[in-house]
Amino acid sequence: MVDGSKYHSVYMRSPKLFNWTKTNGGPHYMDVGKNIEVEYETKENVTISTIDPKTNKTFVSFKEETLVKTWIYYDYSPANVEFYYYKDAIVKHMKPHSGILSGGTVIEVMGAWFKYMPEYGVVPHCRFGDKIVRAVFESTVRIICTAPPGTELGVALPFEVSMNGVDFVNSGFTFTYYEQPLINDVTPDSGPAAGGTPIYFVG
Repeated sequence: MVDGSKYHSVYMRSPKLFNWTKTNGGPHYMDVGKNIEVEYETKENVTISTIDPKTNKTFVSFKEETLVKTWIYYDYSPANVEFYYYKDAIVKHMKPHSGILSGGTVIEVMGAWFKYMPEYGVVPHCRFGDKIVRAVFESTVRIICTAPPGTELGVALPFEVSMNGVDFVNSGFTFTYYEQPLINDVTPDSGPAAGGTPIYFVG
């Protein structure tokens, strides 16, 4: 967003962190700035080639000329904001893999590197196809998601997780919606306490 010559927001991609083990992710303080271009003059020897039209020979000579060049440097100032790096989460198991179309199915997700640090915006999320919901952090190896209402029946939707709601990791699992079953009658409607009675449901 621009107001006159002032920018109210800028966009960038975070650089790769190479020393995660040493820093355990951060936090890293960010600086912001811009490129400064400064013109300066310098003297250089310029090669001049001439051809004698009579002999067709090339003669090389050197001449000192003054050239104008540009020097670029970066002017940074502290932004007083922090950026926290975390390791990509790993999903090893999820259950169940399906739920009713109206939503509300509770999904248990097991894996590794789950994190919850809301002060840095590290909050687990789950994505069912294109629908994103916030997850409940149980531990570094377990989070809980509640499936949102769906729009398609019987379609295997990609199931993904994210620790910031932006960068999602493909779990390799899918989630499928089905209709809520309706039961109108049960036969028989009684049986011995010892169990074993075959029961038939009619929808």
